[in-house]
Amino acid sequence: MPPVIDTPRLVLRPLVFDDAGWVYELNHDPLWERFIGNRGVATVDDAHDYIARSQQQMQEWGFSLLAITEADTERPVGLCGLIRRPYFEPPELGFALLSEARGKGYALEAARYMVNFAKRQLGLSELLASVKPNNSRSIRLLESAGFTRMGHLFVSDLAGQLLYRHGD
Repeated sequence: MPPVIDTPRLVLRPLVFDDAGWVYELNHDPLWERFIGNRGVATVDDAHDYIARSQQQMQEWGFSLLAITEADTERPVGLCGLIRRPYFEPPELGFALLSEARGKGYALEAARYMVNFAKRQLGLSELLASVKPNNSRSIRLLESAGFTRMGHLFVSDLAGQLLYRHGD
């Protein structure tokens, strides 16, 4: 059963194909492009493929990126969840918000609940996160969520990014 995580203000739920429009919008946000980069979502049809990959990851691993929605309006405001990289054993926390949702504490709230879910429901004792050194807002969020800086990454597609760890 795919996870649904309720926080005081948010609901994190699996992505569905009706999310394609805002997933496309998020992938073309200037901060997404600057700090996350191209994820192959050039069209709304590509957003459907992105969502299909997320659904496949959920079936295969029991986790993926989830839609963050406001609990009272059910309006999607971003993504938060776990991703698996081929060169890391623990999953990696990822998050991004649409521009109108930033500055409200949503990303930190979602990240804290995702960490708790990973530990309590998935039995994971360790999570990772990678972030570009100039992404000060995400660095503050990770540190506020209990992540500790481990150093720089030298993996080809993440070279120069900082590695953070959350765990026992």
